Amino acid sequence: MLCVGGFARFETYDLGWMYLKNSVLHWAHLHPDWTILDFFKHYAPPTDNNPTIAYAANVAGKCGVPVSTTLRQLFA
Repeated sequence: MLCVGGFARFETYDLGWMYLKNSVLHWAHLHPDWTILDFFKHYAPPTDNNPTIAYAANVAGKCGVPVSTTLRQLFA
């Protein structure tokens, strides 16, 4: 993994995807009561000009749940 401009950069797509999955599981373990929206407020904060609400809504929609779903509920 390389750090470029404050962002992680991986040698392969698969390695990056594995890192992302493990990171999400780690955050879910540390903060099980965070909602999907709470997670994205930390992962992709609006202060960095991210469309945080859109990201959360997209992921929640793909999972078939509202953005108010907790990480505990999502990974139960």
